[in-house]
Amino acid sequence: MATRFTSVHQPEDYKASVRQLKKALRAEIGDVEALFAQVQQKIVSEINAAREEEKQKGTAWPEIAYADIAAGRISEEAKAHIRRRGCVVVRQNFSREKALSWDKSMLSYLDNNDFDRVYNGPGDNFFGSLDASRPEIYPIYWSEAQMEARQSEAMAQTQSFLNRLWKFESAGQRWFEPDVSIIYPDRIRRRLPGTTSKGLGAHTDSGALERWLLPAYQQVFRHVFDGRFAEYDPWDAAWRTEVNEYEAGTTTKCSAFRTFQGWTALSDMQIGQGLLHVVPVPEAMALLLLRPLLQDVPEEDLCGVTPGKVLPVSEKWHPELIQGLCSIPSLQAGDSVWWHCDVIHAVAPVENQQGWGNVMYIPAAPLCAKNAACAANVAKALASGESPADFPKEDYEIAWKNRFTPDELNANGRRSLGLA
Repeated sequence: MATRFTSVHQPEDYKASVRQLKKALRAEIGDVEALFAQVQQKIVSEINAAREEEKQKGTAWPEIAYADIAAGRISEEAKAHIRRRGCVVVRQNFSREKALSWDKSMLSYLDNNDFDRVYNGPGDNFFGSLDASRPEIYPIYWSEAQMEARQSEAMAQTQSFLNRLWKFESAGQRWFEPDVSIIYPDRIRRRLPGTTSKGLGAHTDSGALERWLLPAYQQVFRHVFDGRFAEYDPWDAAWRTEVNEYEAGTTTKCSAFRTFQGWTALSDMQIGQGLLHVVPVPEAMALLLLRPLLQDVPEEDLCGVTPGKVLPVSEKWHPELIQGLCSIPSLQAGDSVWWHCDVIHAVAPVENQQGWGNVMYIPAAPLCAKNAACAANVAKALASGESPADFPKEDYEIAWKNRFTPDELNANGRRSLGLA
Protein backbone atom coordinates (compact mmCIF):
# COMPACT_ATOMS: atom_id res chain seq x y z
CA MET A 1 0.00 0.00 0.00
CA ALA A 2 1.42 3.36 -1.01
CA THR A 3 2.42 5.90 1.62
CA ARG A 4 -0.25 8.55 2.08
CA PHE A 5 -0.56 11.66 4.14
CA THR A 6 -1.70 10.95 7.70
CA SER A 7 -2.16 12.94 10.89
CA VAL A 8 -2.32 11.33 14.33
CA HIS A 9 -3.24 14.67 15.91
CA GLN A 10 -5.52 17.34 14.57
CA PRO A 11 -3.38 19.44 12.19
CA GLU A 12 -3.10 23.15 12.87
CA ASP A 13 -3.89 23.90 9.24
CA TYR A 14 -6.38 21.15 8.45
CA LYS A 15 -7.24 22.63 5.08
CA ALA A 16 -3.63 22.25 3.95
CA SER A 17 -3.73 18.65 5.18
CA VAL A 18 -6.90 18.04 3.17
CA ARG A 19 -5.24 19.33 0.01
CA GLN A 20 -2.25 17.04 0.55
CA LEU A 21 -4.50 14.08 1.32
CA LYS A 22 -6.56 14.55 -1.82
CA LYS A 23 -3.44 14.66 -3.97
CA ALA A 24 -2.14 11.43 -2.39
CA LEU A 25 -5.46 9.58 -2.67
CA ARG A 26 -6.05 10.57 -6.26
CA ALA A 27 -2.59 9.33 -7.18
CA GLU A 28 -3.22 6.05 -5.39
CA ILE A 29 -6.73 5.41 -6.73
CA GLY A 30 -6.10 6.52 -10.28
CA ASP A 31 -9.52 6.78 -11.90
CA VAL A 32 -11.45 8.36 -9.04
CA GLU A 33 -14.55 9.00 -11.15
CA ALA A 34 -14.83 5.34 -12.15
CA LEU A 35 -14.43 4.18 -8.55
CA PHE A 36 -17.00 6.69 -7.33
CA ALA A 37 -19.44 5.54 -10.01
CA GLN A 38 -18.98 1.92 -8.87
CA VAL A 39 -19.62 2.85 -5.25
CA GLN A 40 -22.56 5.09 -6.12
CA GLN A 41 -24.21 2.36 -8.17
CA LYS A 42 -23.91 -0.11 -5.29
CA ILE A 43 -25.26 2.33 -2.70
CA VAL A 44 -28.17 3.54 -4.83
CA SER A 45 -29.07 -0.06 -5.65
CA GLU A 46 -29.19 -0.90 -1.93
CA ILE A 47 -31.21 2.23 -1.16
CA ASN A 48 -33.72 1.21 -3.83
CA ALA A 49 -33.93 -2.27 -2.33
CA ALA A 50 -34.52 -0.78 1.12
CA ARG A 51 -37.24 1.46 -0.27
CA GLU A 52 -38.92 -1.57 -1.81
CA GLU A 53 -38.82 -3.34 1.57
CA GLU A 54 -40.34 -0.24 3.14
CA LYS A 55 -43.11 -0.25 0.54
CA GLN A 56 -43.91 -3.93 1.02
CA LYS A 57 -43.42 -4.33 4.79
CA GLY A 58 -43.98 -0.83 6.10
CA THR A 59 -40.33 -0.42 7.15
CA ALA A 60 -36.84 -1.08 5.81
CA TRP A 61 -35.63 -1.76 9.36
CA PRO A 62 -35.12 -5.38 10.42
CA GLU A 63 -37.21 -6.17 13.50
CA ILE A 64 -36.49 -8.92 16.02
CA ALA A 65 -37.83 -9.74 19.48
CA TYR A 66 -35.66 -9.64 22.59
CA ALA A 67 -37.27 -12.91 23.67
CA ASP A 68 -35.76 -14.54 20.57
CA ILE A 69 -32.32 -13.10 21.36
CA ALA A 70 -32.54 -14.49 24.90
CA ALA A 71 -33.61 -17.91 23.59
CA GLY A 72 -31.00 -18.01 20.82
CA ARG A 73 -33.69 -18.16 18.13
CA ILE A 74 -32.42 -15.48 15.72
CA SER A 75 -31.92 -17.13 12.32
CA GLU A 76 -28.87 -16.67 10.11
CA GLU A 77 -31.21 -15.11 7.55
CA ALA A 78 -32.27 -12.48 10.09
CA LYS A 79 -28.66 -11.78 11.02
CA ALA A 80 -27.77 -11.34 7.34
CA HIS A 81 -30.66 -8.89 6.98
CA ILE A 82 -29.37 -6.81 9.89
CA ARG A 83 -25.87 -6.77 8.41
CA ARG A 84 -27.25 -5.71 5.05
CA ARG A 85 -29.27 -2.85 6.52
CA GLY A 86 -26.89 -1.85 9.33
CA CYS A 87 -29.76 -1.27 11.75
CA VAL A 88 -32.32 -3.15 13.80
CA VAL A 89 -35.27 -2.67 16.15
CA VAL A 90 -35.32 -5.02 19.14
CA ARG A 91 -38.94 -5.35 20.21
CA GLN A 92 -39.57 -5.28 23.96
CA ASN A 93 -35.94 -5.30 24.99
CA PHE A 94 -37.68 -4.34 28.21
CA SER A 95 -41.35 -4.62 29.03
CA ARG A 96 -43.47 -1.61 28.24
CA GLU A 97 -44.41 -1.32 31.90
CA LYS A 98 -40.76 -1.29 32.99
CA ALA A 99 -39.86 1.41 30.42
CA LEU A 100 -42.79 3.60 31.42
CA SER A 101 -41.83 3.25 35.06
CA TRP A 102 -38.28 4.34 34.19
CA ASP A 103 -39.69 7.37 32.38
CA LYS A 104 -41.74 8.30 35.44
CA SER A 105 -38.72 7.73 37.67
CA MET A 106 -36.59 9.96 35.42
CA LEU A 107 -39.09 12.80 35.67
CA SER A 108 -39.15 12.49 39.46
CA TYR A 109 -35.33 12.54 39.53
CA LEU A 110 -35.30 15.77 37.53
CA ASP A 111 -38.10 17.41 39.53
CA ASN A 112 -36.77 16.40 42.95
CA ASN A 113 -33.45 18.01 42.08
CA ASP A 114 -35.00 21.18 40.65
CA PHE A 115 -33.50 20.67 37.20
CA ASP A 116 -35.71 23.23 35.45
CA ARG A 117 -34.36 25.96 37.71
CA VAL A 118 -30.66 25.04 37.65
CA TYR A 119 -30.33 24.10 33.96
CA ASN A 120 -28.04 26.54 32.13
CA GLY A 121 -28.78 25.49 28.56
CA PRO A 122 -26.70 23.49 26.06
CA GLY A 123 -23.11 22.95 27.14
CA ASP A 124 -21.67 22.27 23.69
CA ASN A 125 -22.11 23.00 19.99
CA PHE A 126 -21.35 19.51 18.72
CA PHE A 127 -24.15 19.62 16.14
CA GLY A 128 -23.31 23.15 15.09
CA SER A 129 -22.62 22.27 11.44
CA LEU A 130 -26.10 20.79 10.92
CA ASP A 131 -29.13 22.71 9.66
CA ALA A 132 -31.55 21.73 12.39
CA SER A 133 -32.90 22.43 15.84
CA ARG A 134 -30.94 21.21 18.80
CA PRO A 135 -32.48 18.00 20.18
CA GLU A 136 -34.19 18.13 23.56
CA ILE A 137 -31.16 16.59 25.24
CA TYR A 138 -30.78 16.60 29.03
CA PRO A 139 -27.20 16.30 30.37
CA ILE A 140 -28.17 13.68 32.94
CA TYR A 141 -26.14 10.48 33.31
CA TRP A 142 -26.50 8.85 36.72
CA SER A 143 -30.17 8.31 37.41
CA GLU A 144 -31.38 5.01 38.84
CA ALA A 145 -33.37 4.40 35.65
CA GLN A 146 -30.40 4.86 33.29
CA MET A 147 -28.06 2.71 35.33
CA GLU A 148 -30.63 -0.03 35.89
CA ALA A 149 -31.08 -0.32 32.13
CA ARG A 150 -27.33 -0.17 31.39
CA GLN A 151 -26.39 -2.96 33.77
CA SER A 152 -29.41 -5.19 33.12
CA GLU A 153 -29.12 -8.73 31.83
CA ALA A 154 -31.46 -7.89 28.94
CA MET A 155 -29.13 -5.12 27.79
CA ALA A 156 -26.05 -7.32 28.19
CA GLN A 157 -27.58 -10.09 26.06
CA THR A 158 -28.69 -7.67 23.37
CA GLN A 159 -25.27 -6.02 23.22
CA SER A 160 -23.56 -9.41 22.98
CA PHE A 161 -25.84 -10.41 20.10
CA LEU A 162 -25.09 -7.16 18.27
CA ASN A 163 -21.35 -7.35 18.88
CA ARG A 164 -21.30 -10.86 17.44
CA LEU A 165 -22.67 -9.58 14.13
CA TRP A 166 -19.17 -8.16 13.63
CA LYS A 167 -16.03 -9.98 12.51
CA PHE A 168 -14.08 -9.44 15.74
CA GLU A 169 -11.14 -11.68 14.84
CA SER A 170 -9.24 -10.74 11.66
CA ALA A 171 -5.76 -9.83 10.43
CA GLY A 172 -4.36 -12.20 13.05
CA GLN A 173 -5.86 -10.31 15.98
CA ARG A 174 -8.87 -10.45 18.29
CA TRP A 175 -10.08 -6.87 18.23
CA PHE A 176 -12.67 -7.01 21.01
CA GLU A 177 -14.48 -9.33 23.41
CA PRO A 178 -18.06 -9.56 22.15
CA ASP A 179 -19.76 -10.81 25.31
CA VAL A 180 -18.74 -7.94 27.59
CA SER A 181 -19.76 -4.36 26.80
CA ILE A 182 -18.61 -1.44 28.91
CA ILE A 183 -21.08 1.04 30.34
CA TYR A 184 -20.84 4.12 28.15
CA PRO A 185 -23.01 6.77 29.86
CA ASP A 186 -24.87 9.12 27.56
CA ARG A 187 -27.64 11.62 28.03
CA ILE A 188 -31.43 11.40 27.76
CA ARG A 189 -33.96 13.00 25.44
CA ARG A 190 -37.30 14.27 26.63
CA ARG A 191 -39.53 15.77 23.94
CA LEU A 192 -42.91 17.03 25.09
CA PRO A 193 -46.24 16.60 23.32
CA GLY A 194 -46.95 19.62 21.15
CA THR A 195 -43.28 20.12 20.31
CA THR A 196 -42.41 21.67 16.95
CA SER A 197 -38.84 20.91 15.95
CA LYS A 198 -36.69 21.06 12.83
CA GLY A 199 -35.16 17.76 13.93
CA LEU A 200 -31.48 17.02 13.36
CA GLY A 201 -29.75 16.92 9.99
CA ALA A 202 -28.24 13.77 8.50
CA HIS A 203 -24.77 12.93 9.81
CA THR A 204 -22.48 10.26 11.19
CA ASP A 205 -20.59 10.27 14.49
CA SER A 206 -17.30 8.65 15.60
CA GLY A 207 -15.06 11.13 13.86
CA ALA A 208 -15.33 13.34 10.79
CA LEU A 209 -11.98 14.76 9.67
CA GLU A 210 -10.45 11.72 11.35
CA ARG A 211 -12.02 9.32 8.86
CA TRP A 212 -9.68 10.64 6.17
CA LEU A 213 -6.56 11.64 8.14
CA LEU A 214 -6.16 9.14 11.01
CA PRO A 215 -3.79 6.24 10.22
CA ALA A 216 -6.11 3.76 11.98
CA TYR A 217 -9.12 4.90 9.95
CA GLN A 218 -7.05 4.73 6.78
CA GLN A 219 -6.48 1.07 7.64
CA VAL A 220 -10.20 0.56 8.32
CA PHE A 221 -11.05 2.02 4.92
CA ARG A 222 -7.96 0.76 3.10
CA HIS A 223 -9.96 -1.06 0.43
CA VAL A 224 -11.93 2.09 -0.33
CA PHE A 225 -8.82 4.25 -0.53
CA ASP A 226 -6.95 1.63 -2.57
CA GLY A 227 -9.74 1.40 -5.11
CA ARG A 228 -10.78 -2.15 -4.12
CA PHE A 229 -14.29 -1.34 -2.94
CA ALA A 230 -15.56 -4.86 -3.63
CA GLU A 231 -13.28 -6.10 -0.81
CA TYR A 232 -14.46 -3.54 1.74
CA ASP A 233 -16.35 -5.06 4.70
CA PRO A 234 -17.98 -2.57 7.10
CA TRP A 235 -18.39 -5.38 9.64
CA ASP A 236 -14.66 -6.15 9.92
CA ALA A 237 -13.48 -4.69 13.24
CA ALA A 238 -9.82 -4.58 12.17
CA TRP A 239 -8.16 -1.35 13.38
CA ARG A 240 -11.43 0.20 14.53
CA THR A 241 -10.44 -0.20 18.17
CA GLU A 242 -7.21 1.71 17.39
CA VAL A 243 -9.10 4.87 16.36
CA ASN A 244 -8.74 7.84 18.72
CA GLU A 245 -10.70 10.95 17.85
CA TYR A 246 -8.84 14.25 17.77
CA GLU A 247 -8.65 16.54 20.77
CA ALA A 248 -10.32 19.34 18.85
CA GLY A 249 -10.70 21.93 21.58
CA THR A 250 -14.37 21.02 21.90
CA THR A 251 -16.07 19.40 24.86
CA THR A 252 -17.78 16.52 23.11
CA LYS A 253 -16.25 13.44 21.51
CA CYS A 254 -16.46 9.67 21.88
CA SER A 255 -13.52 7.89 23.51
CA ALA A 256 -15.15 4.46 23.11
CA PHE A 257 -15.48 2.17 20.12
CA ARG A 258 -19.18 1.50 19.58
CA THR A 259 -20.22 -1.36 17.33
CA PHE A 260 -23.73 0.08 17.41
CA GLN A 261 -25.17 3.34 18.56
CA GLY A 262 -28.53 2.89 20.19
CA TRP A 263 -31.33 4.06 22.37
CA THR A 264 -34.17 2.60 24.38
CA ALA A 265 -37.66 4.05 24.03
CA LEU A 266 -39.26 5.36 27.23
CA SER A 267 -42.52 6.27 25.49
CA ASP A 268 -44.63 5.00 22.62
CA MET A 269 -43.80 6.69 19.30
CA GLN A 270 -45.64 6.84 16.00
CA ILE A 271 -44.31 7.28 12.47
CA GLY A 272 -44.32 10.92 11.42
CA GLN A 273 -43.67 12.22 14.93
CA GLY A 274 -40.05 13.33 14.57
CA LEU A 275 -38.53 9.86 14.55
CA LEU A 276 -35.03 8.61 13.80
CA HIS A 277 -34.19 7.99 10.13
CA VAL A 278 -31.16 6.18 8.73
CA VAL A 279 -29.67 5.40 5.35
CA PRO A 280 -29.89 1.61 5.81
CA VAL A 281 -26.69 0.84 3.90
CA PRO A 282 -23.54 0.55 6.06
CA GLU A 283 -21.31 0.67 2.96
CA ALA A 284 -22.54 4.22 2.27
CA MET A 285 -19.55 5.51 4.24
CA ALA A 286 -17.47 4.72 1.15
CA LEU A 287 -19.47 7.25 -0.85
CA LEU A 288 -18.92 9.89 1.84
CA LEU A 289 -15.18 9.22 1.78
CA LEU A 290 -14.81 9.41 -1.99
CA ARG A 291 -17.20 12.28 -2.77
CA PRO A 292 -14.71 15.05 -1.79
CA LEU A 293 -12.19 13.72 -4.34
CA LEU A 294 -14.40 14.68 -7.29
CA GLN A 295 -13.50 17.81 -9.20
CA ASP A 296 -16.54 19.89 -8.21
CA VAL A 297 -15.45 20.04 -4.55
CA PRO A 298 -12.99 22.79 -3.50
CA GLU A 299 -9.52 21.39 -2.82
CA GLU A 300 -9.50 22.29 0.88
CA ASP A 301 -13.06 21.02 1.47
CA LEU A 302 -14.38 17.61 2.55
CA CYS A 303 -17.99 18.41 1.70
CA GLY A 304 -18.59 20.51 4.78
CA VAL A 305 -16.47 18.65 7.34
CA THR A 306 -15.04 20.79 10.16
CA PRO A 307 -12.91 19.71 13.15
CA GLY A 308 -14.72 18.76 16.33
CA LYS A 309 -18.15 18.37 14.72
CA VAL A 310 -20.14 15.46 13.36
CA LEU A 311 -19.71 14.43 9.72
CA PRO A 312 -22.52 16.23 7.82
CA VAL A 313 -24.49 14.65 4.99
CA SER A 314 -26.19 17.21 2.77
CA GLU A 315 -28.47 17.61 -0.22
CA LYS A 316 -25.74 19.69 -1.88
CA TRP A 317 -23.07 17.00 -1.86
CA HIS A 318 -24.93 13.73 -1.19
CA PRO A 319 -28.45 13.94 -2.68
CA GLU A 320 -28.71 10.18 -3.25
CA LEU A 321 -28.05 9.59 0.45
CA ILE A 322 -30.59 12.15 1.62
CA GLN A 323 -33.13 10.40 -0.60
CA GLY A 324 -32.25 7.13 1.13
CA LEU A 325 -33.26 8.13 4.67
CA CYS A 326 -35.78 5.60 6.06
CA SER A 327 -37.78 5.99 9.25
CA ILE A 328 -37.84 3.57 12.12
CA PRO A 329 -41.26 1.91 12.50
CA SER A 330 -43.68 2.84 15.24
CA LEU A 331 -42.35 1.89 18.66
CA GLN A 332 -43.62 0.88 22.06
CA ALA A 333 -41.89 1.95 25.23
CA GLY A 334 -39.29 -0.74 25.98
CA ASP A 335 -38.25 -1.28 22.34
CA SER A 336 -34.62 -0.51 21.56
CA VAL A 337 -33.19 0.89 18.34
CA TRP A 338 -29.66 0.23 17.02
CA TRP A 339 -27.53 1.36 14.09
CA HIS A 340 -23.99 0.50 12.92
CA CYS A 341 -21.38 3.11 13.87
CA ASP A 342 -20.92 4.17 10.22
CA VAL A 343 -24.62 4.45 9.41
CA ILE A 344 -25.93 7.87 8.39
CA HIS A 345 -28.76 8.99 10.65
CA ALA A 346 -31.04 11.97 11.22
CA VAL A 347 -34.03 13.01 13.30
CA ALA A 348 -37.04 14.07 11.24
CA PRO A 349 -38.78 17.40 11.82
CA VAL A 350 -42.15 17.48 13.53
CA GLU A 351 -44.97 19.98 14.05
CA ASN A 352 -47.18 19.72 17.12
CA GLN A 353 -45.83 16.31 18.11
CA GLN A 354 -48.46 13.84 19.28
CA GLY A 355 -47.32 12.07 22.43
CA TRP A 356 -43.97 12.05 24.18
CA GLY A 357 -40.64 11.31 22.48
CA ASN A 358 -38.45 10.11 25.35
CA VAL A 359 -35.36 7.92 25.07
CA MET A 360 -32.23 6.97 26.95
CA TYR A 361 -29.10 6.57 24.84
CA ILE A 362 -27.30 3.26 25.42
CA PRO A 363 -24.85 1.92 22.80
CA ALA A 364 -22.97 -1.37 22.40
CA ALA A 365 -19.30 -0.79 23.25
CA PRO A 366 -17.46 -4.14 23.53
CA LEU A 367 -14.49 -4.70 25.78
CA CYS A 368 -11.10 -3.88 24.26
CA ALA A 369 -8.09 -1.92 25.49
CA LYS A 370 -9.56 1.36 24.24
CA ASN A 371 -12.91 0.73 25.91
CA ALA A 372 -11.34 -0.53 29.12
CA ALA A 373 -9.56 2.81 29.48
CA CYS A 374 -12.87 4.58 28.85
CA ALA A 375 -14.60 2.40 31.46
CA ALA A 376 -12.03 3.35 34.10
CA ASN A 377 -12.85 7.02 33.56
CA VAL A 378 -16.58 6.25 33.65
CA ALA A 379 -16.17 4.51 37.00
CA LYS A 380 -14.52 7.62 38.45
CA ALA A 381 -17.28 9.88 37.12
CA LEU A 382 -19.95 7.57 38.55
CA ALA A 383 -18.32 7.69 41.98
CA SER A 384 -18.20 11.50 42.01
CA GLY A 385 -21.42 12.21 40.13
CA GLU A 386 -19.54 14.35 37.61
CA SER A 387 -20.37 14.48 33.92
CA PRO A 388 -18.45 11.81 31.96
CA ALA A 389 -15.22 12.98 30.35
CA ASP A 390 -16.63 12.75 26.79
CA PHE A 391 -19.26 15.40 27.52
CA PRO A 392 -19.36 19.03 28.65
CA LYS A 393 -18.31 19.44 32.27
CA GLU A 394 -21.69 20.55 33.54
CA ASP A 395 -21.67 18.32 36.64
CA TYR A 396 -25.29 18.89 37.63
CA GLU A 397 -25.61 15.63 39.55
CA ILE A 398 -22.72 15.82 42.02
CA ALA A 399 -24.95 16.67 44.98
CA TRP A 400 -28.25 15.35 43.63
CA LYS A 401 -30.60 13.25 45.73
CA ASN A 402 -31.22 9.64 44.69
CA ARG A 403 -28.24 9.56 42.32
CA PHE A 404 -27.06 6.04 41.48
CA THR A 405 -23.84 5.13 43.31
CA PRO A 406 -21.15 2.45 42.78
CA ASP A 407 -22.39 0.31 45.67
CA GLU A 408 -25.59 -0.28 43.65
CA LEU A 409 -23.74 -1.91 40.77
CA ASN A 410 -24.64 -5.54 40.10
CA ALA A 411 -22.27 -8.15 38.66
CA ASN A 412 -22.86 -6.91 35.10
CA GLY A 413 -22.22 -3.33 36.13
CA ARG A 414 -19.02 -4.10 37.98
CA ARG A 415 -17.71 -6.17 35.08
CA SER A 416 -18.68 -3.47 32.60
CA LEU A 417 -16.66 -0.87 34.52
CA GLY A 418 -13.64 -3.09 35.16
CA LEU A 419 -14.47 -3.34 38.87
CA ALA A 420 -15.21 -7.07 39.06
